[in-house]
Amino acid sequence: MTGPVLWTRDRYGSRFAVTAPSTTTGQPMRWYLWDIDACGHETFTVHSGFYPTSDAALHDWQPQSARPPPHTQRSPWWTTPGY
Repeated sequence: MTGPVLWTRDRYGSRFAVTAPSTTTGQPMRWYLWDIDACGHETFTVHSGFYPTSDAALHDWQPQSARPPPHTQRSPWWTTPGY
């Protein structure tokens, strides 16, 4: 990991998106996403993968119905743990 870990959760507090930047020699920085479901008795990763930016990872994670309309202003999606 080469930078801050960012996270957000859904409105119910049971699904989390966690991303962290990653670099490898000769490659541009990418963001790794963990889509974590903590709804049941066991917490597990629903999806994981690399994205070009943290915003691209969030866009893929966020359910279509939960996205604000494009013309609305929204607060930052990501938070840093501890803040």
